[in-house]
Parts: sequence; C-alpha cells; structure tokens
Amino acid sequence: MFNSIKWRFTIIYFILIFIALTFSGIFIVQAFEEYNLSSVEKRLDDLTDVILSEIENLNDLNPKSVQKIISNYKELGFDEEIYMINNEDVIIATSTENINKNASDLLDLQLLISAKNEETRTAIAAIKNYDIRTMDRSLPVYINGKLSGILFIRYNLNEIYLTLSKTTMIIVKAIVIATAFTIVICFIIARTISEPIEDISKKALLMSNGDFSNRVEVKSNDEIGDLATTFNLLTDKLQFNINEVFKEKNKMETIIEYMNDGLIAVDLNKNIIHMNSRARHFLNIDNCDVMLDCINEILDIDSIINNNELIGIKNVKIDQNIFKVDYLPFKDEEENEIGLVFVISDITESEKLEKMRKDFVANVSHELKTPLTSIKSYSETLVNDDYDKEITKKFLNVINTEADRMARLVKDLLKLSNFDASFDNVDIKECDWVVLIENVLLKLKPIYQVKDQQVDFTNFVNDSLGKFDYDKMEQVIINILSNAIKYTEEKGKIIINLKNDLEYFIVEIIDDGIGIPDEDLDNIFNRFYRVDKARSRKLGGTGLGLAIAKEIVEMHNGKLIIKSKLDIGTKATLFVPKNVKL
Repeated sequence: MFNSIKWRFTIIYFILIFIALTFSGIFIVQAFEEYNLSSVEKRLDDLTDVILSEIENLNDLNPKSVQKIISNYKELGFDEEIYMINNEDVIIATSTENINKNASDLLDLQLLISAKNEETRTAIAAIKNYDIRTMDRSLPVYINGKLSGILFIRYNLNEIYLTLSKTTMIIVKAIVIATAFTIVICFIIARTISEPIEDISKKALLMSNGDFSNRVEVKSNDEIGDLATTFNLLTDKLQFNINEVFKEKNKMETIIEYMNDGLIAVDLNKNIIHMNSRARHFLNIDNCDVMLDCINEILDIDSIINNNELIGIKNVKIDQNIFKVDYLPFKDEEENEIGLVFVISDITESEKLEKMRKDFVANVSHELKTPLTSIKSYSETLVNDDYDKEITKKFLNVINTEADRMARLVKDLLKLSNFDASFDNVDIKECDWVVLIENVLLKLKPIYQVKDQQVDFTNFVNDSLGKFDYDKMEQVIINILSNAIKYTEEKGKIIINLKNDLEYFIVEIIDDGIGIPDEDLDNIFNRFYRVDKARSRKLGGTGLGLAIAKEIVEMHNGKLIIKSKLDIGTKATLFVPKNVKL
C-alpha cells in the first residue's frame, strides 16, 4: 500500500503539517509561558519597589512595623508570600504563618546568599515535597545606608502553569484534530494527483498489450492535465505509426509470401527466421522431421557461414528441377552482419528453353545440312563428270527432291516464326467442320490409297457450323492426319470422329499405327522432335507438323491432346471452341 504515490503524498503532507503544527504549538506554549512569567516578574518588580521603599523609610528594622506593612498588602489582596529576614536568617515578618522560622529552611538558599551579597535575584523554583512552582525574588534591605536584612517575595505559579497545561492540551487536541483533518485533505489532494497518474499507468499497460482504444480523461488544466493530453496524443500517434508499420509488415509479408521466388532468412546461428511457402514448395521440405537439417543439406548453409562467403550464387538440382540460389547477408543498425537471406528462383523452364534453343539451332543446322550436302554432292558430280541423260536426270531428281524438302522446312519455320511474332492474323468466320474434314480427306486420298489404308469419317453432330480460321484449321487436320497415314502400316485403319459438347467441337483422329513410346509423349510438340528420326526423315517429315498444329489450335483458344501406346496406335483429340474469341 505504501508503495503507492497516493500514500506517499499523504504521508509526506502529514509529516510536514504535523511538524509545522507541533512547532507552532510549542512556540505558542513557550510564548504564552514567557508572557505570563514576564507579567509575574513585572508584578514582582512593582511590588518589591513599593514594599522596599516603605521598609527603608523606617528608622530601624522593627518586626512589628515591618509586619504591619506586609499585612497591609495582604489585606489589599496580594497573593504573594512576603518575607522579611534579618541578618541572622530569621523571618521577622511575613504574610504567611512561618514567622520566626529559619529562612534557609523554607526559602531558596542561593537567593538568600545573593541578597546577603547585596545582589537582587529572581528565580523560578519548585518547593520540596510539594508540587508547587514559584517565582522567587530576594533583594537586600538598607536602613540608614546599612544592610539590615533581606526582603523575599514568592509568587505561586501553579495557576499559570495549570492554565498553561490546559492551553497545551487544547493545542495538542487542535494539532490532533488538524492532523486528522489534514490526513483526509492530503489523501483527497493526493488522490486528485495520483488518480490521473494511475489512470495513465493502466492505460499505458493496456497500450503495451496492443489496446490503443482507451483514452485518459483530462480533468484539469494543470501539469497533470497536460500530461493526460500528451499521453492521448502519444497514444493516437503511436497507434497511427503501429498501424502504418503493421500495414507495411503485412504488405511485405504478402509480397514475400506470394512472390514467384522462394525466400529463406536465417541468422548466423543457423536458426530459421522466415521462410515463405514458395521456398517450402521448391525445396519440398514440408515432410522433413528437422526442417533446418533439410535446408542445410540442400543449401549447404554450414559451409557458407564457416567459410565466411556470405555473398554468392549457385545452382541446386532437386529431383528434375533446377533452382538458382542467390544469397547475401542482412545487417543490424550498427552494420553488423546478423544473418543470411536466400532467394530461390526456379530456372527449370529457362534451362529447358535454353536447351530447346540449342537443340533447335542444332536441328535446323542438321536438317538444312543434310539436303544441302546431297544437293552439293550431286551437283558437283554433274559438274565434274559427263553422264548420260538418264543418270543426269536421276541426279537432278534427287537435287529437286532435296530442294523441295528444304523448301518445306523453310516454309514450316516461317509459319512458326510468324506464330511466335504474332505476324500471322487469324481470319475467323463461320465454317462447316464436315466440309473441312471431307476436303482434307479428298486432298490426302491419293496418299492413303497408295498404302491401301481404310479411312472412316463419322459425324456425330447435328449442326457442324462453327467460327474458326478455315485455312489454318485445315492445316491442323492435314498435319495430324498426315502423321497418322505416315506412321500406320499398309492396310491399316484410321478413324475420324466429329463430336461436340456445350463448349467445344471435338475432332478425334485414331489410328492403329506404330504408336509412340511413353517417354516420348511429353516431347512430341517440341520443334524438330521426332520419335524415329531416320524413318521420319525418310518419309519426308520435318518434325514441325505437330508444333505448328498446336500453335494454331492455341491461337483459337483450343487444345490438342495426343494419347498413344507403342505398337497399338495413337489418338489425337482436337478441342476448338464453338465461338472463338480472340
């Protein structure tokens, strides 16, 4: 309880007021006592002057004459005890009953001695065996210029000290009452000071726990009121700043969480500080019992920290994926390095594209080199030697065939180039799928008839009108059906079905040809990719047909799906929206 500022204020105020009242009371009592004693002393001065003058006017120290003088003053109502003592210390006259007694037995010996030494003295004394205090005065008496005796006057101070005692009690009671009242007033005053402070303390505690909704009530215009106003202003400002920091934190966490790259932050003690979900996905560590060990094994954090190589780039391969890992340190306010940030980028596709680019260049070079080599060889032979017309014609036919092959290759490459660069416009108009398929079959009929293949077309739709680019879609059907014819043995069977659903026209081309191995299915749409390169080249293929078909279908917002089993056959399914929206 006494640790409270309210009680401290109360106790301090109480002590100060109590001390002030006590000293004031003491001062009043002392002043009152001094005043009364001074009055008594003044009274004694007056009395001694009058009595002494009358006694000194006597011719001698006659006890009767002196007694008469003293008795007169007693009759006048003077309460003082008056004693006349001769040189033999005998009381010869008195206002009391102690006549003819030895003065030294009744009166203050020191005062008597002083008077004998011709000194006038006044002193306060206590009478032995009586609870009485008196003010005594002794002075020498001269008659005819000769020391004849001692005048001794005693004033009873009990009445004064009784009054002084009562006054003291009144003052003490007043001090007690005033102190009690002061405690109440001090407590109220202290509470008016401490309550706002306690309120601020409680609100500050709530604020430390994140509750900024409370405000301190401003009850005065003094320093406490200024403190409450400042606290409310601080609360508003702090809430605003924390909200801004929280917004920035949420924004940064959202950016980090949904960024395409993975991010991991660790301190130099190898403790994980932060890791986003993309990093978990890339590193596939959700099922690890000890996550840090898994990360350390993949990223080799120990080696980086131990070798103090805190900035660098390296590639990491996980399963079939390749990741680029950039890492660098982060620092505290004093620019001390306190941890590492790893940024993980999935470069699998870019690596694949780079490989495809290299393969594409190699394939184009190879595809062009083969016919060029043949053309150059046969043309050099014709130039250097003389042959009859039949051999010359045979050589020229080879050169023409290879030139046609190069022309087809260049034509297909130009088509793909136009698709990639968006130079080839799509001419969407209403066309009939049945008419399209029948025209393709008519164009390819000489080819599949040579191989004595059976090609059946079945229409399962009532309304075959759709919106698409007729010429480009014809190229798609020709490319797919040409592959089916090429890779289906003689007397084989090819089935074409036209179907639809609520959204798409569906064209199925099914053959019972040689099929495609499972490991090659994922690559058949790659440019220049051929399952059996030797046979494809022999059959005149460029390896671009399916790539061109896929590009055209995707230009129509459709999709091309090919399923195949080795030595069983292949099924190509074409999905084209009924109303193409570009």
